[in-house]
Formats: sequence, structure tokens, C-alpha cells
Amino acid sequence: MRYFLAFAYNMHDSSVTIADEERVLLVLEAERFFREKKKRCDRSEMELLIRTALAYCGIGIADVDAVACTAYLNDHLPEDERGVDWLAEAEIEILGTKRTALVLNHHLAHAAMIHAFRAAPGKEDAVIDVCDGGGDFGRTHFTYRLRDHRIEPLANRPIHDAFSTRFYDVVSRHLYGRIMCEGKLMALASLGEPRSEMVGFIRRSLPAFDGPPEEALAILRRAFPIESYLTSAVAFDLAASAQLLLEELRLESVAALPADAPRVMLAGGATLNIKANARVKAALGDARELLLPPCCDDTGQSLGALLYDCHERAKVPVTCAMPFLGYGDGIRSLNLGATERADEIVSFLASGGIVFMHRGASEIGPRALGHRSILARPSRKNYDVINHLIKQREFYRPLAPMVPIEAAPKWFDWQGSSPYMLYAARVSDRARLAAPGICHYDDSARLQTVDPASDPFLHAVLTRVEQATGCPLLINTSLNPRGAPILSEIDETRRFARSLDGLGVRVFNGESLERR
Repeated sequence: MRYFLAFAYNMHDSSVTIADEERVLLVLEAERFFREKKKRCDRSEMELLIRTALAYCGIGIADVDAVACTAYLNDHLPEDERGVDWLAEAEIEILGTKRTALVLNHHLAHAAMIHAFRAAPGKEDAVIDVCDGGGDFGRTHFTYRLRDHRIEPLANRPIHDAFSTRFYDVVSRHLYGRIMCEGKLMALASLGEPRSEMVGFIRRSLPAFDGPPEEALAILRRAFPIESYLTSAVAFDLAASAQLLLEELRLESVAALPADAPRVMLAGGATLNIKANARVKAALGDARELLLPPCCDDTGQSLGALLYDCHERAKVPVTCAMPFLGYGDGIRSLNLGATERADEIVSFLASGGIVFMHRGASEIGPRALGHRSILARPSRKNYDVINHLIKQREFYRPLAPMVPIEAAPKWFDWQGSSPYMLYAARVSDRARLAAPGICHYDDSARLQTVDPASDPFLHAVLTRVEQATGCPLLINTSLNPRGAPILSEIDETRRFARSLDGLGVRVFNGESLERR
């Protein structure tokens, strides 16, 4: 058996991926192992992460046939080799062994996530739009095409040169006073209304927002002074205006792509913006398929590098069973069927209990999707307990719904699948009345649909919850304490549950619902 290794440093979200010649075995995110959100490794920490990933898969570095990595901020590379336009090869040392590694550009690694998606015969062709806040040489946006199973770059058009998430980052820094608050900004936007003068001002200022952050922040402070984002109508409207502009720019960018490809993939950190994704999906209609990887942000960099190496260099088309490829209690996870152990969970949920769902391998990417999730009936009471007491988040932060795929159109303005919680859908009147705990201020919800073919156990839980309560929806939010990454190992989950004594929490450990 041949094995493949890939790693990525990045400015944050370092990771390691391992595959054999048949499938991806593990995506080990640094934050899950080191228990530090958005963790960037230094060289010694990356060596430990690689060693841990190999041991988890039951192999050593001598068993690895090929190595790939991304160039951006890579401490295993000499500094003058850390900027790569496309591909390069470099001699590196890993765990005391010399290797020739394939080195990928940051945005190419995002684009290579296309190899994780199987296509129907005749539908392999795809165009790829990658946008985030940075990468090699400070660049933020690239477009690509997959043809004959190979990725090729496309020439950027003017909109691509203007589109970046840097302005969104600058606005969030202005409101929150710190970096990495873009998700909070998206939630805050629901409290305001876009103002044409704000949208126009930000669009005209895009070149300045691509410059030094302090200069851009000074521009915003002069134009829109704010004392507190929690009480300021200006803050709410500025957030809504930045949100609208991001949606418009992404729509313009996708519209500039070649229109003859049957599939469109979005990648990069901008793809975490669920409202922009929903608008792109609506604009594409039924004629073209929109693909969104669950680890569309930098958490997927090592996976993208590995997929490129396997599919395009080694010609080994490994499969990628997204999203449950993460670190956990063991590499061989228990796959639960529809009839297994669901009754006790349904009974507990129906009575108002809160379940810490811990089963199998953890999800990759920033969303919990039923393996490391907090689940509860979507009542306002449960929202308050989970959001304010367990997660300790601001009042305007929403909790997401989980729904059987076939029931989604009855409860949301939605058709089709949303397996990775990367779309916003408008709630129906029915959902507003029966499930207030998942309804955001603007009547949207970050939807996760559950298919019986991909997760028969979770689908059965939802179906039986509907039989018991009349509503098939459950609150689903990530299983983590405030400020901490999603939990990986069962002992961590048990400790978290014990810290919340009196809140009606029980742990499902993959086999039974624990009483303590």
C-alpha cells in the first residue's frame, strides 16, 4: 500500500492530511490537536502534528511514498522558496528524513478541492472561483478551470482584481477591535439595513482596504465613528452594507467565469459567507451545479495539496469521504444504522434535553455536522440555554437548524441539499412558529440538510423527533466551550458536559446516551 502526506502552515489553520492509494484517511487540523483556535504551527509543532497524524493512521514517515505542501509561510522551506506562482519542487527534511516535496501555491490548493467531488459522466468540467484575504505574494483572488481532470489557471478579469475579503475584514476590525470576526459581522448584519452611501463608499475604497490595515481603519473611523457595535445603528447598517457588497462582488465574479462549464466551485475563506453562497446558487439556477467544500477556508489547505498531488501528479484518484475525516478517538469509527440506539436520544430530546453528540471521526472545517454537535429541540428556551449559558455568545448570534432533506422545503424556502451548513435559507411561517430557536433576526437560517443515504442514523433521529414532537428540526451548533475549538476526543466532551451540571446535558458517546 502506498501512502501520501501533505501539510500546510498558512497564517492560521495549519493542518496535515494523510491518504493511502484508495482514500483520504485523516485531516488533522492543528487547532483540534493543540486546542487553540485558528492555530498556526511553528516548525517543531508541525513536526509533532505530522508525527501524530502518521501514528493515528498506523504508519511511519518511511511508509510515505510522496509529500506535498503549500508554499505560503512554510517554515519547512527556505524563506526565498516560500512564494510559488503555481507549482515547484523543493528538498525538505521531515522527521529527520530528506524528501522531495511538491509545493503548491496557496490558491491552487484551494482550487484542488474540486478533486474531492465526484462528477456524473460528461459533467467533469468545472470552473473554480477562489477568494480569501491573502496568500502567496499577498494575492487574494484567482479563477481556474478543471478540464480532462487537470486544473488550469484562468486569466483574471477586472472584477477579480477588485474582489477580496480584505474590506470585510477591515470593517469587522473597525466594529470589533480585533481580527477574525468576519463570522460575527455576518450575524450582526441582520440587525441593520444596507445604506447605498455606505455600500458606495466601501466599493470606492476597495484599493485602500487592500493596503495597510491601519490606514484603512483610519478611513472607516473618520467616515463612520462607532462607540459600541452592540448598540449603534450605524454599526448595524455598516455591517449590513459590507455584507451586501460582498454578495454583489461574489455574484459579479461568478458571472465573469466561463458559462459553459456544468459545475461551479467556490473556495477560499469568502465561501464561509452563507448569504453570498445562497445568492450565487440562485443566480446559477438548475442548469449548473454549485459545489462548496466543507473545509473551504484554510482548514482545507493540506487536503487540497494532497488531492492535487494524488490526482494530477501521481495519477492516483483517491476518494475523499467529506466531511468526517477529522481527528477523534480512533481511525476506525462506528457507522451507525437507522435502527441503532436512536430511541433513547429521541426520548431525551423530546423531553427538552440537550445532547452532546460525539460519534465517529470529527468533521473537517469550521462547521459541526452531527459528529461533534450540540443538539436540542429548536425552542426559544433551548436557544437561550445553549447560546447564552453553554456557548456564552452575544445575543444576536444565531443557532443553525438540522432537517431531513425531504422535509426542508416544508420548513424553509429551499430546494435541494445543504449538507455542510454553507447556505442561508429563509424560514417559513411554520418554522417561525414551531422552531423559534433557529430563526435569525432577518428570518434566515444556516441550513444543514441530512440525507438518509449519507447518515441513516441522524436522519432516523430527526424523523423520530418529528413523530414525537411534530417538528423534524433540531438546533445544531458546534460542540465546544467558548473560545475553544470543536472537541475531538470523548474525554474532552465528558469534561465539558460535567462543567455544565444542572443544564440538562447528556453525552452520546457513539454507543449510548451517558447518564454521567
